Amino acid sequence: MELDERLIEDANCYRRLVEMSFDTIVIYQDYKIVFINDTGVRIMGAPREQLLGQPILRFIPPAYHALIQERARYMFTVGKQTEPVEIEVNTMQGQTLEVEVTGIAITYERAPAVLTIIRDIQGRKRQQREMEHLAYHDSLTGLPNRRWFERHAFSLLQHAEENDRQACLFFIDFDMFKHVNDSFGHQFGDLLLQEISNRLLDDMTEHRHCIRMGGDEFALLLLDIRSEEEAFRHSERILEKFRLPFELMGIPFHSTCSIGIAMLPEHGATSYKLLKSADIALHQAKLSRNCAIMYSHHMEQHSMNVLTIISDIHQALRQGWLVLHYQPQFHMETGKLLGTEALIRLQHPDKGMLSPGSFIPVAEMTGLIVPIGRWILFEACRQNMRWLGMGMPPMTISVNIAMRQFQENDFVQSVFAALQETGMPAELLELEITESCASDTPKLEQVLHELRPLGVQISIDDFGTGYSSLSHLSRLRVDKLKIDRSFIVQMLEHERDENLVRTIISIAHNLNMKVVAEGMETHLQAHKLKGWGCDIAQGYFYAKPQKPEQIYELYGSA
Repeated sequence: MELDERLIEDANCYRRLVEMSFDTIVIYQDYKIVFINDTGVRIMGAPREQLLGQPILRFIPPAYHALIQERARYMFTVGKQTEPVEIEVNTMQGQTLEVEVTGIAITYERAPAVLTIIRDIQGRKRQQREMEHLAYHDSLTGLPNRRWFERHAFSLLQHAEENDRQACLFFIDFDMFKHVNDSFGHQFGDLLLQEISNRLLDDMTEHRHCIRMGGDEFALLLLDIRSEEEAFRHSERILEKFRLPFELMGIPFHSTCSIGIAMLPEHGATSYKLLKSADIALHQAKLSRNCAIMYSHHMEQHSMNVLTIISDIHQALRQGWLVLHYQPQFHMETGKLLGTEALIRLQHPDKGMLSPGSFIPVAEMTGLIVPIGRWILFEACRQNMRWLGMGMPPMTISVNIAMRQFQENDFVQSVFAALQETGMPAELLELEITESCASDTPKLEQVLHELRPLGVQISIDDFGTGYSSLSHLSRLRVDKLKIDRSFIVQMLEHERDENLVRTIISIAHNLNMKVVAEGMETHLQAHKLKGWGCDIAQGYFYAKPQKPEQIYELYGSA
């Protein structure tokens, strides 16, 4: 009698523990529910009497039926507990829950049964999804990131190929992003990245994926492109989107992009190879900027050549292979020598004298233009002081400033340092900036504000080929405009170019700027430009670029 009472008490205690469990506990026999605890009743959303006797498989999606039946057979034959497995269950209200299920073979009321512990893992799964999303998506733009590309791109490309769909990859780099961060701060840069992603997402479909690969590099994985021609048409639409200015925090800003294109399977059968091919094409596109270039196999050799040029530039900076030649500039009315423009060359011990066109584009693409530009600035100032020390009359030395160099935070400080270290009077230094630099009005105004009190002169180089507008020119107090040589060469053949040159001279004079005509090669060009009031001439008609000692020999007593 005491044994029976003890067994009843143990059973009641066990039942209370089961009822108090935070997990759903279900016992079923012949796949029908014979017991369910209070937690299960609450979660399933129906009274206990309505749940008892129901087939257990009614609450489990068909995709899991075979798994549940196999686990039940295993428990009854082997007599062991099964490992936890994640499945879904449906409540009486039609809600689907993610759960973890563990089964144990037991005897219930003297008959074989399965006790199932069902743990709600909704919160855990949600947290896992959030963590996975953070791991595979960019926190700033919300776009998939490089890790996502490495994980999913191969299977997406494989699926496209199996369905006879041609695919391609665009690798995109933005030409002015570093300038934004350096000039306006990272908050401004983050806004630009978000605007960039918004524009890229404009025409995305289920077969197109936009990925932020890092920094200002993005990729478009297009799984519905039918030909190279269609890929080029799509790339042109993207280029057009970014030829329109952004307006960020009330500031208009241009940021064009360069695109490298690789097609599946011609340029790579795997995501890794496709990305490599698109990257090689992108490097080619960045040499010209604001364009899209399709990968071709000869670019592999070009990439090796680029690496060789990069190595040569590093060597040149270390070993002193860089040299400057100087092209004289003359007053058109009097013929007097007014100054020289410093022009970079690379004296390679094996390849001989290399022109700037063979290495400067690579230097600009890689950022090596910054140390090269710094060297040019210091060396040009040193050479002008050598000429002064040799008795030559004072003259202006003009130094070209690359966009990347102009964007550096310490640009003005480097100018100060060159003048201070060499002792050259600031009024003898002329900085030639491109129209792209001039279009960045806030930055240029800051530079002018700091340099003008010293007397440093500023000229806009290659005028007529960039984005300058009359509103820019009217606000900027630059000293000179240099008309691009292409207009000088063509002005005798095309009336529009002649009219443009005359107009530039007139506008510049009305804004108290002097005009330099570069690329002057004929007597007729010189005659016309002099008649139109052009101030300064530079070109082969007057003098070719010369070594420093040749400048002294020719003009030392001028």
